[in-house]
Amino acid sequence: MRRCLLFLALAGCIVWPRPAAAACATPTAMFHVFDSFFLCGEPISAYAFQLGDPTTNTGYVPIACEQPDGVRCSSPASGVAGDGFVTIESDWSNYGVYGCPIGLSGPQRVVIVASAETSGEAILVSLSGANRDFGYAVDLAHPLEQEGALLPAACGPTVDLPRFNGGEITLRFHHPPIYTDCDPDSLGAYIDRQGGTPSVCVDQFQPDLGFGPVYTLTQACADPVDFHKDGWTNTGVVPDADGVATLVFDSTNGLCRYTGCTTIVNGVETEIVTGVFAGDVDCADNDGDSYATCGGDCDDHDPAVHPGAIEVCNGIDDDCDGSVDNSFNPGEVLCDAIVAADLVSNSPLGKGAKVLTWTTNSEKSLVGFNVVVLGPQGTTQLNDVTIPCEGCNDFQSHSYAYLLPKHKNGNRLFIEILHRDGSKALWGPVRNPILPA
Repeated sequence: MRRCLLFLALAGCIVWPRPAAAACATPTAMFHVFDSFFLCGEPISAYAFQLGDPTTNTGYVPIACEQPDGVRCSSPASGVAGDGFVTIESDWSNYGVYGCPIGLSGPQRVVIVASAETSGEAILVSLSGANRDFGYAVDLAHPLEQEGALLPAACGPTVDLPRFNGGEITLRFHHPPIYTDCDPDSLGAYIDRQGGTPSVCVDQFQPDLGFGPVYTLTQACADPVDFHKDGWTNTGVVPDADGVATLVFDSTNGLCRYTGCTTIVNGVETEIVTGVFAGDVDCADNDGDSYATCGGDCDDHDPAVHPGAIEVCNGIDDDCDGSVDNSFNPGEVLCDAIVAADLVSNSPLGKGAKVLTWTTNSEKSLVGFNVVVLGPQGTTQLNDVTIPCEGCNDFQSHSYAYLLPKHKNGNRLFIEILHRDGSKALWGPVRNPILPA
């Protein structure tokens, strides 16, 4: 499959199906085409529906891929299980799909909803399907750099726990990030600016998000979570305008309760829950540190981790404040780390070359760095010799630059940090860092 991101050719880039009959009797793909992907926690649940007629939807048919499996999932962009790279690979003609988004009046706008099952993250993506050369290519809603490289679409956090008093639980919900093919920085908007016919953003779509009802699901903690709301209990509580909702917290020994809400997209409620808080229903303190999951303990199997614990440099959120290895003391650096990186195109090596720059906050335990690319086949080191640190044993910030003769974008580009004790850490990807988490 050819990719046409730089100097996009509107015709001949891919052969996309022409509008299908009402029953989608011919293939009507909804797919990541150009090796782009979502950055989300895994495992993930995903669902799609027609915005103007939500009875047209993908039902319980899987549409998200976390790695190629040789059967349904084929894109190498989905990486390997657990790396956070997720692709959409589906077709509206698949068995089990309800209805077809292409009717007598042409393609209709659809919405993809995806929720991570353990991290509480979610994402919304909306596609018009109007351009016959690209159809429902998911990449159309992805951000496009000026240099022509597609960026990942990242899931975002959707819920946090501000208060628990033993009988009531207060949650604050957040709308998932939404990406559409009408966004000014999207691939779809770029195609329209080049005179694509018909337009991708033919309906000038503007998303209008609201909070749906709060739902709960009680089940054995080891069971997988199904995010379809028809298996959950509607509490009748709707978050206020700020996303805050307070519920009575009932106890059921030995089980887990999941609490979340749906999202209203332009008046239509999503069929899967988009923001989830997971907690032990019985509020048991499983590790004996006097804090339970529903009381804010973010790891109830490690007694050293709980609200108010001392944060140390170990890659763990010890005090459960949502940040790893952070300090509340001004000027104190817990970990030697990279704090910023960028990939710029003004390289003296000419067209296609880039300069990778990064900055550290402290280097008292470092010895150097490697520049690596993570791909489906593993890790590839780009530098022949380790890049030595400049400070190595000081507490100062230092900056670095490394020339890359040819590299399209920073989606899979990471910086490997080498420590004096022989340990290593990854920072990246450079364009949209999710490590360290």
